[in-house]
Amino acid sequence: MTTATKYKELTDQMFDEARQLIGVPLRRLVVQTTASRDLVCRFGLSIGTRNNLYLSENLASTNVYGKQVGHPTMLYCFNDTMVAPKFPGIHAIYGGADWEWFAPIRVGDKIRSESKLIDVQEKHGRFCGRMALEIGETTFHNQRDRLAARAISYVLRTPRDAAVKNAKYLGMSKYAYSEADLQRIDKSYDAEEVRGAVPRYWEDTQIGEELTPVVKGPLATDDMLCFMDALGGILAEAYFVDYARRHPDYVYWDPVTGHPESWEVTMAKDSAAREFGFPGVHDTGIGRICWAEDLITNWMGDMAWLRSLKMRLVRPCLEYDTTWSKGKVVKKYSEGPQRLVDLEVWCEDQRGEVTARGSATVALLTREVDILLPQLRFPGGYPKGWAGL
Repeated sequence: MTTATKYKELTDQMFDEARQLIGVPLRRLVVQTTASRDLVCRFGLSIGTRNNLYLSENLASTNVYGKQVGHPTMLYCFNDTMVAPKFPGIHAIYGGADWEWFAPIRVGDKIRSESKLIDVQEKHGRFCGRMALEIGETTFHNQRDRLAARAISYVLRTPRDAAVKNAKYLGMSKYAYSEADLQRIDKSYDAEEVRGAVPRYWEDTQIGEELTPVVKGPLATDDMLCFMDALGGILAEAYFVDYARRHPDYVYWDPVTGHPESWEVTMAKDSAAREFGFPGVHDTGIGRICWAEDLITNWMGDMAWLRSLKMRLVRPCLEYDTTWSKGKVVKKYSEGPQRLVDLEVWCEDQRGEVTARGSATVALLTREVDILLPQLRFPGGYPKGWAGL
């Protein structure tokens, strides 16, 4: 097995080689292709959802879809949208995504995806100085060849030595919780609200209205590995050995043992995370996007539609950090028959630091419009006011 080349910094040639792939469909590791009931539930459990719309098969006969459905962000199970070709030996950090959804994910749906690089930009920042931003597009279609969703992903490529030297997050450390801290977390879990089948009407929603926060954590390594397993797992045994042989510059080589490991080692070993410029074990970032979606789908209820969610990850979430997903209504308006609200959303840790921020658009029921859309089936008829997708 060949060890990796030690790339110390980005080069103009790396940028040129990456840009040659813009617009080219990329090969992806496909592990899961069917939204089975088990996968729908497993993903929901992996993000700690308490919304029975995504957990209970019993609701399938009464919900607006006529079948059990999956969380919108469970499409990460079919493609993690990590579009990061080229730049061998340079660390990849998921920086955020812009999601749009066009169709629900029903149990039994077959999902296929395609990813391509759409831009490569040079950036500079405190984390490591010069870095690359790879912007990718991933589309998801179901077995009816209907576009289910589109995700624009943002992946930063950061040289490891520069990140360690700059030590942007040197002051962060694992948090020592007091009894008052733990009581606050417990109260937040007790206060979580799931709207469920109770309609949320557009007319009743007010600008400035706050969403009931959703808490996740303290985040343990088991939580992170459970989430990664739901997304398709980690290459292991002979599969990983074969990958490391073919792509030695795209794996982590332990400096003590000389042994190759996957990049997910940063979710298990502090020493590995520090080699990438982080103070210790941290999450993937993708999970926080899913938590923000869980916040919104809790608030909007079963008969609303999440049209879009845009999130940027701005600080790491370390092992044992606790995250509160929060939001508020910032705009309400009409678009044709649809009645829409825009939300500001963010994730905040126990230190009071914002670790992710973004925005979302939700289509709500209206008391005035009665439009029946054929793409959804309502047992017993459509509810009055459904403006839907």
